[in-house]
Amino acid sequence: MTAPELLADLARHGIRVRAADGKLKLSPADALTEELARAVRAHKPELLRLLSERSTVTPAECGWCGGALAGILFEGSAIAPSLHCRACHRWTVCGALA
Repeated sequence: MTAPELLADLARHGIRVRAADGKLKLSPADALTEELARAVRAHKPELLRLLSERSTVTPAECGWCGGALAGILFEGSAIAPSLHCRACHRWTVCGALA
């Protein structure tokens, strides 16, 4: 599982993830299973990098909450460029890689 896939899986479980001061904040914490906790620990550096990146905010709105979306391109990955909502922390895949 890749870090972006893990973020999507956490979202499916209703777990919100954010980076703050070099730490991951997950809520609600009681929704985190041991399997997901192990995956978060294994991918922590990449999750921190993904969630901490400064990126240009697009004029697009999140389909879930209406927040501004930030474009993310995963370097060296087969995952398509994606949009990340800074408000509700959900992901939208926006196309295929050439």
